[in-house]
Amino acid sequence: MKNQIKFTVLLIASLFLANTSCAYESAHDVEVLYWSEVKNGQYHYYYNVVNNSTEVDVVNVEVGYKYDYEDGEPQLFAPRADTTHVPLEFIAPNGWEGKVSYLEESLYYSLNWTTTGEQFDIKKGKSSFRFGVVLNNQRDDHINTFFTIIFGDSTVATEQMVASSEPPRNVILAPIYDLLLSKGIKPNVIGMSKSS
Repeated sequence: MKNQIKFTVLLIASLFLANTSCAYESAHDVEVLYWSEVKNGQYHYYYNVVNNSTEVDVVNVEVGYKYDYEDGEPQLFAPRADTTHVPLEFIAPNGWEGKVSYLEESLYYSLNWTTTGEQFDIKKGKSSFRFGVVLNNQRDDHINTFFTIIFGDSTVATEQMVASSEPPRNVILAPIYDLLLSKGIKPNVIGMSKSS
């Protein structure tokens, strides 16, 4: 019952944030490793979230959404149900669900992943491998966009994704980074630390 109440509160907070952009900017640290590859003629975009916070868990991950205290907005554009440009498939860690979130009466959208229960949150000091989408066409705006994270205390971290050829200092991503390089995939890393 306690977990159900917490999940309901977090769900309401997430919906409230999506509609009113009222949450506080977070001081928690988070890192995002992102990369893309082409498989069987389809474009795969991946996002690995590393929660560097020592205090709270991550409960929501959003790609293509620029959070602003006064007016948050989705950044991706495509006609609704246009399978040539919107994701055909969402990739999500166990216990997470992904969906396309269109702005009401608009063709702008974001990619949104929400945890289905407290036990699936990205725990403090942990990473979650991996979030992603599969598309028919190349959409580099799915990695050249804003990335927004919601923590369990309802604070938000948002940042423009910027390509980097090396992992940031003070972040231990070597196993994943080396694995990707060994498979010929060049990952990029973005730091979303509010303390740096």
